[in-house]
Amino acid sequence: MIFKKSILQQYVWFCLIGFLGLFVDSGALFLLTERHLVGLPLMLGKAGSGIFAMIHNFFWNEFWTFRHQIHDRDAKSRLKRFMQFSLISGSGLLLACIGLWFLAKKLGVGVYLANVVVVILVSFWNFGLNLVFNWKQPPSQPADQSL
Repeated sequence: MIFKKSILQQYVWFCLIGFLGLFVDSGALFLLTERHLVGLPLMLGKAGSGIFAMIHNFFWNEFWTFRHQIHDRDAKSRLKRFMQFSLISGSGLLLACIGLWFLAKKLGVGVYLANVVVVILVSFWNFGLNLVFNWKQPPSQPADQSL
């Protein structure tokens, strides 16, 4: 029997996975932008760190958060879901970059604190769009009316 999560439970798991993805994102942001390491400009480093987090988050959401909603488990369907997830997350990443720039460059908030704030805000965007367009709730099956 497959355990079916409520939307609230799914959001909690989505956020927990996203929280772990935040460590992936922040660690990659540090490695990519630290002057003595890779030394990329902030926006380029954020784009790269977001991509690492996106791959991490898709994997865990696909195989844990939304696993009971996956009907097509073949490679082509999984690739399609990854591409949809990437489009949604990519648009969220663009919002995160704008938010990071605004908070860090215009308001003077520390880069890592600003990054945490924008990631939390963008989580609502990513979850909602993924739930509606990517991992849709399966339609309820009508009760068998035959006797």
